Amino acid sequence: MISSTRARAFLCAKNLVGQLKYQLSSYESSENTVARMTSRIKELCHGLNMDYVNPSTVVQKVVSGLAPNMKSSELNRLAAEICATLTTFHPDYAALAGRIAVSTLHSHTKESFS
Repeated sequence: MISSTRARAFLCAKNLVGQLKYQLSSYESSENTVARMTSRIKELCHGLNMDYVNPSTVVQKVVSGLAPNMKSSELNRLAAEICATLTTFHPDYAALAGRIAVSTLHSHTKESFS
C-alpha cells in the first residue's frame, strides 16, 4: 500500500502539464511551476552543448521527485543532484549542477558581510 504522502507526490508528478504547487521560501504557493523551473534552468544553460543538455528532462526528473510542500531551496538542491547524476550522459550536466548550486547560494547570501 502506498502512503498518502507518496501518493500525493505521485499525483503531482503525474500532473506534469497541469498546475503544480510548491512552497517558496517566502511561503507563497506558486502556480505554473514547470514553466518557471524550465525557464530558470534554460537561463543557466548558456554556453553548454544543448545537443546533449536537455532542461526539460531535468525538470521532468525534478517533478517526479517532488514531495508535498517542498521549498524552493529543496527543489534547487534536487535539480542540482539530478544534474550531477546526469553527468554520466554528458559532462555539461556537471557544469549545470554547479550553476544551480551557486545560483541557490547567491539567492540566500546577503549582499554585504559587514
